[in-house]
Amino acid sequence: MTDRVNATLTRFQTTAENNALGLSAAAQTELNALLPAGQRLLGTGDYRDQSTSGWEFELQSNLTRQRTVRATYSVNRVIFGRFFPLVRPYLASARTAAQAQGLNPTTPPVSPSNSSTIPRAPSAPSAARPPT
Repeated sequence: MTDRVNATLTRFQTTAENNALGLSAAAQTELNALLPAGQRLLGTGDYRDQSTSGWEFELQSNLTRQRTVRATYSVNRVIFGRFFPLVRPYLASARTAAQAQGLNPTTPPVSPSNSSTIPRAPSAPSAARPPT
């Protein structure tokens, strides 16, 4: 049974900095609508950082010289960080401009998936029913 069963367990961790990331044209248009003419975004390129860690397991069995069975499993976790560092100052300026126009950019948009965030008016107290 020598060398008929092999198992490998590997732990990995990587960090990638300055991965290219593009701002969508719709987001660029929305931000530029709020920014003064001399401070508008000219491109959509930006970047972010990415950290990945995880485990890999491999089990290999040589049943005969011509037959091999192999099973593998892997799990990983990716964490993105430092999103849009080039756009961030433009976003702060656009938020200030939106608030000056009476808009509140910190309130999430209302959609069926987040309908619980819809502000509701206080309900009127119901009239008490007389006892029957």
